Amino acid sequence: MKNKLPDNLFPENIKNLLHAMSDVGFFERSVLIGSWVMLIYQELYGARYVLRTLDVDFAVNIAHAKSKLRADLKELITDRGFTDYFDAEGVQKFTGGSYEVEFIGQRSGGRCKGALSVPEWNIAFNL
Repeated sequence: MKNKLPDNLFPENIKNLLHAMSDVGFFERSVLIGSWVMLIYQELYGARYVLRTLDVDFAVNIAHAKSKLRADLKELITDRGFTDYFDAEGVQKFTGGSYEVEFIGQRSGGRCKGALSVPEWNIAFNL
């Protein structure tokens, strides 16, 4: 299927980040979530949504132990001008310009919060 999205849908640095993550297979098991995905829905389906946050969130399907390293996401993201840091809970985030990139994973049971390190992607993200 040919990409139907216009080239100017996302700001240039976010578009470059999404393309790079796609190129390494990230979106085979994970997705863009939050207000940024609404731009895609608006373009493809005419869904109107005006709220847009400055954080770009990804839902990550936790890699299996048998998986090989797919890509060093930390390097991939920082190579595109973002700076990584860890918040108070140990969650790794990236900031670039006025944007923040964060990864979120599924939490199995309970309300325990914290971070999970995923060596296959070289990231630690929020549960």
